[in-house]
Amino acid sequence: MDRLRELRLPFLFDLCQWQRPVPAAEARERLKAEHPLSNAEAAERLVTLGYNRLPEAAASGPLARPGRQLKNFLIYVLMTAVVITGALGHWVDAGVILAVVVIQTLVGFLQEGRAEQALSAIRHMLAPKARVVRNDG
Repeated sequence: MDRLRELRLPFLFDLCQWQRPVPAAEARERLKAEHPLSNAEAAERLVTLGYNRLPEAAASGPLARPGRQLKNFLIYVLMTAVVITGALGHWVDAGVILAVVVIQTLVGFLQEGRAEQALSAIRHMLAPKARVVRNDG
């Protein structure tokens, strides 16, 4: 630990300090808590503040993901190009540009779905329980 101070890497020193178990009195001192919560105080905080968890994201419908993919400035530019090239009679060019829009939307849709699955998996991996010290701890 002293070597980390010598190297002037205080952030690493702080990380190492927080990774070791500390006595309850030292933890209360670091948290600036005078005493542990009593059961009554914990119940009161539960009523006033609620459970200690992040709010769940609102579930979106099946058409929301493709809709979000189409809300993109580049897509607007490409769709404008499709309309203009179609109006000029260049149907092959318009079809190619439209194919690019469809492929980009499909790829974005699939990537967003995989990202949602990964976040869900991470959420389930988090520890659902914690040990707390009450009253005389």
